[in-house]
Amino acid sequence: MFRRFPVWLVLGLILVLPATTAYLQDLVCPPLVERALTEAGDQCANLPRNAACYGFNQVNAAFNVEVPEDFFSEPADVSELVTVQSLNTAPLDEALERWGVAVMNVQANLPNSLPGQGVRLILFGDVQLENAVPADQAVLPATPVDVVVNTSANIRSGPSTRTNVIGNAAPGTALPADGVNPAGDWVRVDAGDSGIGWIFRELITPAGDLSTLPTISEESRTPMQAFQFRTGLGPLSCSEAPSALVLQGPEGVKVNITANGVDISLGSTIVLQTDDTNMYLMTVDGEAEANGLRIPAGYMAESPLDEDGQGASFGNRRRISREVLEEMGWLDGLPESLLNYPIDVPTYDQVRPISTPVPQATAVPGQSTAPTNLTPVVSDGTVDCSTFRASSPLDGARFGFQTFYWDPAPGATSYRLSVVGLGSVEVPATQTTVDYDLAGLGGVFSMTWFVEALNNGAVACRSLDVTIPRESPPPMQAFWGCIDQAGNFDIAWQDLPPDTTSLRFNLPGGPTSPGDGYEIPAPPRSGRQQFTMRDNVYGASVTALPSGQTVGLGDLACFSTIG
Repeated sequence: MFRRFPVWLVLGLILVLPATTAYLQDLVCPPLVERALTEAGDQCANLPRNAACYGFNQVNAAFNVEVPEDFFSEPADVSELVTVQSLNTAPLDEALERWGVAVMNVQANLPNSLPGQGVRLILFGDVQLENAVPADQAVLPATPVDVVVNTSANIRSGPSTRTNVIGNAAPGTALPADGVNPAGDWVRVDAGDSGIGWIFRELITPAGDLSTLPTISEESRTPMQAFQFRTGLGPLSCSEAPSALVLQGPEGVKVNITANGVDISLGSTIVLQTDDTNMYLMTVDGEAEANGLRIPAGYMAESPLDEDGQGASFGNRRRISREVLEEMGWLDGLPESLLNYPIDVPTYDQVRPISTPVPQATAVPGQSTAPTNLTPVVSDGTVDCSTFRASSPLDGARFGFQTFYWDPAPGATSYRLSVVGLGSVEVPATQTTVDYDLAGLGGVFSMTWFVEALNNGAVACRSLDVTIPRESPPPMQAFWGCIDQAGNFDIAWQDLPPDTTSLRFNLPGGPTSPGDGYEIPAPPRSGRQQFTMRDNVYGASVTALPSGQTVGLGDLACFSTIG
């Protein structure tokens, strides 16, 4: 149990730690902060998986085994995670030259066939973290055992025929296996591009002893894959330095962790913080998911904490404010040696708003209504429709590209996503998500979609229609830039209004070629046009017709001397 701390700062005001020397100086940050980051990056570079590193003074640690007096007491010291019971990093104290930084590389649910990759957990400032995986219950990595597929076999997302197929393996294919299910009749394998999945034991011949592999169940956790934590908060001054827990998974790979009792899936970089009553999750890039709630980049959500610091379901998903996103820019400059990949914090304008009213799903005419409006209502008897449903988005869609999700129907050979008024797209049974550009719907503010599970081209299951609001079109944008010093420049635009039939370039003060008032018929929503100026251009702008939306470009000058 963690001691409770009173907090006067409303969360959402994340403390900032800029990344560059100039930025640090601009915000009057202490040199100690800059030094701490630099040294932690040097001290904890190349951290092996399932290990913790003492990054910068001061880090207090407790272990579940006896250790020497000087163990994990100085920067660059490393410990195996399985022996770590807790870590406590210190808040900034300039007088004592103290600001705690600790780094962990957690294997989580990643297979051992992906050497070195893990979830990076970085503790900055006032953070207390306790390992919630008992040492005697932790799943420890084992050397993978190669298995050879005897016959054409499905690779599934879980150890059951009731889970979806994520790939296939041809006879003679060799795959590395790193675990077995409790019953021993399924083996977890690394299927390369298809991802990590499970194959039925009778369909393979092992090249080694499968009994050397750990047993993996839904409850299995590697060291520190589950943890209890709390962070301190302080005033919005760089001199106070941030107190935050930053997590980053391998790029393009989803991993699972449990924080304060709440399961979180991340294919991204997230920041976790607490106050006296809540835990907050902020997605910096990629996407996170907790208890079915998707939290994309630029959004945050919160979970209430009980008296023991245990969380519940995340809710109150909302956009991170412009000020906070700007303050989070310090993450962009964290030493790359501490990360799996460089962080790119989005600007406020890059984050598209999502409306969140209650979803309205409509029943399919002539078909019976199921207990929930998202349950499939058709079955051909050969495909298991019991778990098939449209799962996201249910509360609102973006204007442009939107990711659609659905729960699988075991036995289906393919899926077909349909957006009413726009069209359909069919994907193989190994895929339960589609990225679809909704811009073709024009400026409508409501849309309907559904998904079908197919069996050799025939509809086996069909979700009910999901009718949801759609965000308003993003504002039109335009920019200009010099190509050379001879007067050549181009004008770029994006997010034209949906009803745009032509684009007019207003270039007074020229002359230019093409000239003032030049129009492009049927322009793409995003594009560019090249021009040549023979004199400076004053008060230029771009206008979309017939809406009349106009973006000013200001004065253009691509050479200093007019010939």
